[in-house]
Amino acid sequence: MRKRVIASIGVAGLMAAGLGGVALATGARQSATATKAVTLSEFKISKIGSFSSSTTSVTFTLKNGGKFPHDFVVVSGPTKSPAAAAVQLSPGKSKTVTMSLKPGAYLVVCKVGKGYHYSQGMVTTFTVGTFNPSTGTWS
Repeated sequence: MRKRVIASIGVAGLMAAGLGGVALATGARQSATATKAVTLSEFKISKIGSFSSSTTSVTFTLKNGGKFPHDFVVVSGPTKSPAAAAVQLSPGKSKTVTMSLKPGAYLVVCKVGKGYHYSQGMVTTFTVGTFNPSTGTWS
């Protein structure tokens, strides 16, 4: 009995994965917007984490919880150019920014002080989707 249940779950999983692959292969990606609160302070950016592969945009609510100006710059992602221009925040201020994102890995830094804040640890990462190491692609 146990073997049949496990086999059934395995077949169902393979069928679901196959159906998901068809949707991605045809370019169909359902649009989903996520929201994430991010706090910047001396010398850290709060953890952002990961978003599902259905996420096509993220609205970041940024808050400067520090004593100095900080900025939020996405400097790396699946494209060659930055995903967004720098968003600078004065101490105690907040801003909201929405970014369109493709599946991939992103690097976020604070470039204040000609990179000094970045060098002191104001860096974080986040991902959209899942990386497939056998194909080297994100989906």
